[in-house]
Amino acid sequence: MQLHDVSNMITKCDVIFTSLPAGVSEKIAKDCVDKGVKVIDLGADFRLDNEEDYSKWYGKSYEEKELHKLSTYCIPELHRDLLKYKMIVGNPGCYPTSITLGLAPIMVNHLDLYGSIVIDSKSGVTGAERNLSENTHYPNCNEAFSPYKVASHRHTPEIEQNLSNLAREKSVFVKMV
Repeated sequence: MQLHDVSNMITKCDVIFTSLPAGVSEKIAKDCVDKGVKVIDLGADFRLDNEEDYSKWYGKSYEEKELHKLSTYCIPELHRDLLKYKMIVGNPGCYPTSITLGLAPIMVNHLDLYGSIVIDSKSGVTGAERNLSENTHYPNCNEAFSPYKVASHRHTPEIEQNLSNLAREKSVFVKMV
């Protein structure tokens, strides 16, 4: 299917869900907004408020900067009221959802964490992208346990953004182990 085919289909929809590699959803979201169709992006394009973070972690810049003013990042349990007012909704990743929801009561109530948060999360290999590697090759990962992108996980800035917003502090830093 070509991008122009997608453009023709947009006019027949009320909402479009995108789940594409970083940098691709923006193009479709622009077409949707131009046609008055809401977008829910399951990819990374609308997850981060700060373009520098997006550039650092995803290796791309915002191509459609104006779209980011029309978007909101949303974990429905925390931001449900924002959904009806924005044309583009950035959906969180799996780790940011579980971590943010788990830590929300602590962050909102400003409980003393002695200055650090250590996150120790586990997931199956389905969260490790599509690329085959020694860590994701079935014979190597079946009934096994191994670290994945320790201290360099792409969801780190998203989690920091969420926790900072909940705590109403400029920056909360986390270390994912």
